[in-house]
Amino acid sequence: TGEARMPNSSDIWKTYKESVLGKLSWKEVYSDIGNRKESTDNWVTGLCPFHNDTKNSFAFNRESLAWVCFAPSCGKGSVFDFLMLSGGRSFKDTLLELGDKAGVPRPFKKKPKRPPIKEKLVRQWQGNLNDEVLRYLREKRGLSDVTMKKYQIGWDVKRQRNTIPIRDDRGNLVNVRLHNAKKDPKIINYTEGRWKYGSPARLYGLNELVKYKGKQVIITEGEWDRLLLQQEGMMAVTSTHGGSVFRPEWIRYFKGKDVVVIYDCDQEGQAAVHKIILKAFKSSEISSIKNVNLPLKGDKSDKDITDYLHTRGFTGADLQRIIDETLV
Repeated sequence: TGEARMPNSSDIWKTYKESVLGKLSWKEVYSDIGNRKESTDNWVTGLCPFHNDTKNSFAFNRESLAWVCFAPSCGKGSVFDFLMLSGGRSFKDTLLELGDKAGVPRPFKKKPKRPPIKEKLVRQWQGNLNDEVLRYLREKRGLSDVTMKKYQIGWDVKRQRNTIPIRDDRGNLVNVRLHNAKKDPKIINYTEGRWKYGSPARLYGLNELVKYKGKQVIITEGEWDRLLLQQEGMMAVTSTHGGSVFRPEWIRYFKGKDVVVIYDCDQEGQAAVHKIILKAFKSSEISSIKNVNLPLKGDKSDKDITDYLHTRGFTGADLQRIIDETLV
């Protein structure tokens, strides 16, 4: 007889997922679906929770727990897809939460929790701002002293980089972006000993977005661009992973908003808009969405918000006119 094969990580997670599904009832997932009606082959129809439904476009299977919406561009998927879309959480977090509720032991021990980044470091970095660094921030990045103070921009002497604190929806310090245009890479995430804070991607400006009562929200491609837009009195956010990442759980924060996407007007930036951003918002509950192309050359030195507002000297009012004149 051959030796028994040790289960690998994927086998363990597959078994865990099957155990969770085996204990899951449709009533724990789909009980809030309105106007439910029995159909055939274990299917139940109802009003779709992902769009303004009046025709019972939604259906779920009581046995497999799969779901589908027959409205154009809405979607379909597994029970996990439904819960991820409903709760704005990752697949792993959704699975573990369901497993905990069902009493299924987790497949691995919990990893040690990362210690929070100390707020006193932010204050120290702010105190490190010297004349040379301040000159760079004013002349090259276009930031006012008021903006620097408000957003706690600083200087890490040890790493020789500018510091941009990143906060979650509750205002907790969850990462720090460290920038130096003369280094490669230009921008990195905060680390402390064995702890790394760059993952998951964060939405910079989320702590302000959750309190924002206005309609228009700009999604841009970098922290410096976001700061300039805020300086001009506009509400803006950006992913800490640049244009390549926009997490589905962020979509809920834009409900009812007029979303304006202003990425770099080069080939890479526009590809990210169409492949990632516009796709992410396709079946969301936003009020509207526009992709704004800035009237710039699109080369390395003339392609983004900083080039438009700071280098070329245009204002937020000029930008708003372009936004208003953009149809889609």
